[in-house]
Amino acid sequence: MANFAVSDFHSSYVKCVKNRTDVHPNPTWRSRLPLDQASDDTRQQVEALQTTLHCCGLFSYSNWRDDIPQFCLYRQQDELEENFQHNFVLNLFWQKKSIFTQPCFPLIMESVTTNANVTLAVVFTLFAMLDKQ
Repeated sequence: MANFAVSDFHSSYVKCVKNRTDVHPNPTWRSRLPLDQASDDTRQQVEALQTTLHCCGLFSYSNWRDDIPQFCLYRQQDELEENFQHNFVLNLFWQKKSIFTQPCFPLIMESVTTNANVTLAVVFTLFAMLDKQ
């Protein structure tokens, strides 16, 4: 009985999280766009995320408009890590550059969801073990 309730709760939780992040992204994040006009603090936070996660922009690389930062540029060493990249023509002398096209927000939400799932699994496992005693 406890296992059915746990799996039922978990599937409902996952549906809720997916629906909320796919359909209704946090308006606080949207209000920080466009990133090329954001505050220095916001730019530093997003650039730190981009460096760590190898992504570009919160929802798309176009969040930076024409001022795509160095953190979004694809480097030769990144090819070894098999990161997705995309050819994009920058306005600077029409040089062809490669940039990361994976947005950061879905990666952040995936990490949060994974951590929440692990936490729930541990809590429900402990609950099930205590319930059997």
